Amino acid sequence: MAGLALHITNPKPILFFGTLFSIGVPAGTSAGELALVVIIIGLNNAAVFFTYAFLFSNGTMARAYARARRWFEGVFAALFGLAGVQILTMRLTQ
Repeated sequence: MAGLALHITNPKPILFFGTLFSIGVPAGTSAGELALVVIIIGLNNAAVFFTYAFLFSNGTMARAYARARRWFEGVFAALFGLAGVQILTMRLTQ
């Protein structure tokens, strides 16, 4: 429940999906099509979260992740940093 509350009150996913929809969904999209997109993304997110919950409820998997956590975080920090630099140095064209 604490994880759910944290995720629901986190503004970053809301901003991310707002940006994603504004870029990826055409202006003439009907309400039914938009509802379908929201449902599909919701089901996809639910599947990911349930998979995480299932995997990390296993003590062996949780311990393996705890041992590798520093490496995971370092690799992802480097990748996000690289993506950020690419975004900052990208030439904008119309």
